[in-house]
Amino acid sequence: LGREYLYYGRWDDCIRTLTRHLALPSAVWRDERAASMRYIARAHAQKGERDEARDWYLRAAAEAPHLREPWVDLAMLLYEDQEWDGVLYATTCALKIRERPRTYICEAEAWGGLPHDLRCQAYYHTGRLPQALEEARLALAAAAGDDPEVQQRLAGAIDPGHILFYGDRLEIDFPAGAFAGLDTTYTLTVEYARLEGILDPWALPGGQEAASQPG
Repeated sequence: LGREYLYYGRWDDCIRTLTRHLALPSAVWRDERAASMRYIARAHAQKGERDEARDWYLRAAAEAPHLREPWVDLAMLLYEDQEWDGVLYATTCALKIRERPRTYICEAEAWGGLPHDLRCQAYYHTGRLPQALEEARLALAAAAGDDPEVQQRLAGAIDPGHILFYGDRLEIDFPAGAFAGLDTTYTLTVEYARLEGILDPWALPGGQEAASQPG
């Protein structure tokens, strides 16, 4: 019910309901408790209570230290506040968690490209362009799936000269031997919809014209 209140913008009802849930003797599953804390944090953030939101995200991270989601949510909050060093700290904590629990609590974005995308933005806005480029490569590799080891291998193998842009997708060619175990040429296809936040609109085919169109 508390989550439903959050979705319908009833912030105070959300906070009140989920706070009661956390006080129940039966509320012992750490993953679910952390999720309730994250929803409380989001409600506080929507009310403009940023400090309270940060506190609840940190409580969620402490409650379930095996989950990325609280750290990624905190990084998003800090991104909105343009606190770039905080974004880097929170995403570093998230990325240290490499084993994804197989529960419904886990959210795909936290285990995909979002942490690297946020780090890319933080590095860019603090003038650290080489680090920003590296995080963009990692974010692009993460679009292939949520396995951290696969993401690292793909990121190391991406050659900018082998990236081809089409109307609705891009393709990355990996020649044989690009990384260990690849014996034949492999082409990775990524739809632009999966790259939201990683590539600026003007960087895509037709993007310059689209950017110049009046809203």
